[in-house]
Amino acid sequence: MKLEEAFISKLEVLYNKDQGQIIKAFDFASKKHKDKPEEHLRHLLNVAETLVDLHADPVSVICSIVYGCMNNDTTKQEIETEFGKEVANICDGLSKFSTITLCYRLHSDENENLQKMILSLGKDARVALVKLADRLHDMKTLDSLPRETQIEIASETLDLFVPITERMSLGFFKHELEDLCFKFLYPTEYADITNYLSDYYKKSEKIISDVRNTLEKLTEQNHIEAKIQSRLKSAFGVFKKTLTKSKDQIYDIIAHRVIVPSIKDCYTVLGAIHEIWKPVEGRIKDYIAHPKKNNYRSLHTTVLFPFEGREIPVEIQIRTEEMHIFCEYGMAAHWMYKQTGSNLSDAANDAAFYNLKKSRTKKDTVNKSDDKSEYLEVIKNGFFIDKIFVFTPNLNIVELPDGSIPLDFAYAVHTNVGNHCTGAKVNDKMVPINHKLSTGDMVEILTNNAKAPSRDWLKLCRSSGALSKLRAYFKKEFKEDNIKIGHSMLEEAAKRKGILISKIVEDKEFVAETIRKLKFTSLDDIYAAIGYGGITASSVISKFESQQKKQSRKSRFSEALKSEDKSGETIFIDNQGDLLKSIAKCCNPIPGDEIIGFVSKGRGIIIHKKTCKNITNADKTRLIAASWNDKQTDSASFSSNVTMRALNDNNIYAELTNAMSEIGVKVSSIESHPTKNGDLHIKIGIQIKNKAEFSSVKNKLLSLPHVYDVFS
Repeated sequence: MKLEEAFISKLEVLYNKDQGQIIKAFDFASKKHKDKPEEHLRHLLNVAETLVDLHADPVSVICSIVYGCMNNDTTKQEIETEFGKEVANICDGLSKFSTITLCYRLHSDENENLQKMILSLGKDARVALVKLADRLHDMKTLDSLPRETQIEIASETLDLFVPITERMSLGFFKHELEDLCFKFLYPTEYADITNYLSDYYKKSEKIISDVRNTLEKLTEQNHIEAKIQSRLKSAFGVFKKTLTKSKDQIYDIIAHRVIVPSIKDCYTVLGAIHEIWKPVEGRIKDYIAHPKKNNYRSLHTTVLFPFEGREIPVEIQIRTEEMHIFCEYGMAAHWMYKQTGSNLSDAANDAAFYNLKKSRTKKDTVNKSDDKSEYLEVIKNGFFIDKIFVFTPNLNIVELPDGSIPLDFAYAVHTNVGNHCTGAKVNDKMVPINHKLSTGDMVEILTNNAKAPSRDWLKLCRSSGALSKLRAYFKKEFKEDNIKIGHSMLEEAAKRKGILISKIVEDKEFVAETIRKLKFTSLDDIYAAIGYGGITASSVISKFESQQKKQSRKSRFSEALKSEDKSGETIFIDNQGDLLKSIAKCCNPIPGDEIIGFVSKGRGIIIHKKTCKNITNADKTRLIAASWNDKQTDSASFSSNVTMRALNDNNIYAELTNAMSEIGVKVSSIESHPTKNGDLHIKIGIQIKNKAEFSSVKNKLLSLPHVYDVFS
């Protein structure tokens, strides 16, 4: 079988340098399928032509031709050698559809998971795109097959593939597939609706012509270049509406589309239409300002068109060219623009990216990317990027985190299957226990009742379910061992931080607080939890260090605010002495700041700046006058913070500490994080005497060449 000249001409126009690879793919498939009927190659060519008409990328076209070879003793490696890794990966995903079909027939309750599986096969959305083109041609050739087979394939198409066209915003595929399914599943209703639509269109030809002519004149008068189209609603679309209303209540059987250059033009045309025709109440829909869930955007209005003494309801849809393309071709629209040399506007690229991003996540909030190149990455990485979907030997579907191994699968099936796992088969081949699973894999777990879990499995598993079950096992079965292992792990972690474990254990306050927070009953419970993986040794050490820092700060505050008598206080409280006082951490007031006291519950008087936001919103009845004792503050030091924006450079920290050392200011902490523009936002904790010294610190920092700005 030879390629037709018309097809080759299309390849020359659309694919230029990639034309040779597509022709090579056809020759490759011809050799692999030489013993099969010519109809088989004709099917592959028809699928490829569908994708070429969509202006799909060359990789998708090549895959549509060669993927069937993988069921013909052709390996993934051979396809990768001939056509590259990208083609091989998509073909591998396409090769798993026979199992999906079998699962659909066995388990009617798995449809949603099967749809997710299809969208994540090969981690590439083009797997679904190629399969939709393949399924469309299958549906077009159902007439010659037995009635039972027609119903089987049409049902599968309606249940699995039509929802995917909606997810990918592929209106072109959706309407054709729906009508073909309707034809084979409900032949009587299909004949009734198609006859009704044919008669309706014939009766409406004069109205259609008059509406189009009026719309053309209207856009010309408003100096807007517009395309006017009229579309007949799909048979299946009408059928669905007749389930809830009568045919004469369906106003959009024929809809007129006005396609204009810009969003501004959309609203101009809408206003002009409403000036000449009365809009039907409740039938104006702004899907531009409020897009549908699949990001469909357009303005809809139904108006009363005067015709032969009657007012006929007429639906009009107004959209830009970009909105129209994305509505019909979804993600394939990217290639349609790319191949024809036109440029997408920012809004259109955002819309495409938003739609795919929305499809690949469960979150309602989606952040649009500023990098339009990420659009292609969304297409190439698929939809459910953080999940995989695999089969059990009985063809049930198990959802797992991306990166999962057979052990994760085993524990998802049943705790005992995981605990007694000795090995695994993936797609009928033995694999190591740490083999990374992919969507569409069939996984079989080998077990032995004498086998028990290994602690190393805690480092291998990815799913929270598997880790939870492993920890529960070690907690129950090996408490004494866990205590010894946990003690050793804590001791080792403490050594790495230069801390003696005895210092931690002897801190009764810390141990008691940790036992209380974790709802344990003894120190051994802490050791045991570390041993079986319930908590980490490093987290215990971090909490201990944090507590030590808090105690150190308390000591400094007590020293600064201690009061033997009124004359020795650093702060006066409304002519009252001998009160427990502490400095507020939210605003860190220092001598020179105007201050006020807040009477707390159980912590004495908290000293704030008068300008502190927390004081502004505080209960006024709990505020108390406070002032600095100038005679005593000279001998005390106070904690404060200074923040700045500086160059993101490793040497900046040394510059800052040296600068503080030069003016005799002690640095107690440094925190930093990068800003969006690549600079560093740095916060320094310092010990100073008063506001004047704080000003000196700011001036010193501003004199440094790599410090751009300083804030109090």
